Amino acid sequence: MREKDPNKQALIYKSALKLVMQEGLTALKMGVLAKECGIAAGTIYLYFVDKEDLVHRLYQHLQDNNAKQLLEGYKPEQSFSENFQALWFNLLDLALSSPEVTAFLKQYERSPYSTSIEKTTQEPIHPALFELLDSGKKEGVVANIDTTLLVAQLSGGISELAYWHESGLIKLNPDARRQAFALAWKMIRP
Repeated sequence: MREKDPNKQALIYKSALKLVMQEGLTALKMGVLAKECGIAAGTIYLYFVDKEDLVHRLYQHLQDNNAKQLLEGYKPEQSFSENFQALWFNLLDLALSSPEVTAFLKQYERSPYSTSIEKTTQEPIHPALFELLDSGKKEGVVANIDTTLLVAQLSGGISELAYWHESGLIKLNPDARRQAFALAWKMIRP
């Protein structure tokens, strides 16, 4: 049996993200994906059982990559404010640097691919952020509001900032980034 080429799998992932950004997750077709990749349709099935397998594995791949990037600059020995700032800016930078990844993740999480069973067994989207906010509440530096609500507000705000920036409605220059962070900081404070 022929060995799988990791570069080809990366090409399939990259092309799938491009097509999902252009047409949406439900419109993703394996034949169109093969054409976008410049490979035979059967080649995709050497790497993935079917579209569902591709979509699930791409989602997990992206989540694993994002988790690594999210934690850059995060150090348990740092203060709450330093770690919150690191995580917040990492989330923003992830959203800004990869709009196609953000679009795919949003669509996946709101689609039938993300089943209710998965939703109850998966770790939270940003476990480090959940843990940090919980510790901040114990220290009295974060408002005593349900952590899920805080994360939803923070994630939603970051997602919209990235979308508006990508659409040209705002420009997230360094000053605007600092102002956006200041709003997020005020939101979580007691």
